Amino acid sequence: MKNTAQMAISAIALLILFSGCNDLKEIKLDKTVNMEFTVDLGPDDPTALDLTEAFEFATGELYEYRDYIKRYEVKSLRYKVWEFYTETPGEDATLDGILGIASVSGADPGVEFTMTGLSLLASNDNPSHTEIELPAADLEKVEQYLLNSNGLKLFLNGSVSSVPVHFKLQVVADVTAIAEKE
Repeated sequence: MKNTAQMAISAIALLILFSGCNDLKEIKLDKTVNMEFTVDLGPDDPTALDLTEAFEFATGELYEYRDYIKRYEVKSLRYKVWEFYTETPGEDATLDGILGIASVSGADPGVEFTMTGLSLLASNDNPSHTEIELPAADLEKVEQYLLNSNGLKLFLNGSVSSVPVHFKLQVVADVTAIAEKE
């Protein structure tokens, strides 16, 4: 009987001790990040593209919680061509390439999205963004890249069908950062 009473007192003491240690609140922060490549190729430039840009996500309110973020959820990734023009108005050009995604410190993309025969004119004229469809495993990689560096590095590799050409390729990421803080 004495052992049972001691075990009960010990169990209650442990419950009291550890119940105050878990006062963490889950905070969800939604963030939309606009990332952009500017392509401006003159008539004598090669048609090949090899661009890389790093983008910081932990800005504004997210900056305050950057050390408490436990995970990211990617809600959507999409792209849109803006400010497209060639030497001849109304002339189209196409993009064949890969949009790569990595951690900010990554040297090479770990996730790739292929764009084949993308009409720059049609994408420019379309008012909507185009969804980037990635398999679940690739989305998980992107979420891990965000967690590792609070940002992403994007790569645009490929070629355009003709020069001169000018356009901006905008990539928009809608994410939720989940932080835990007392």
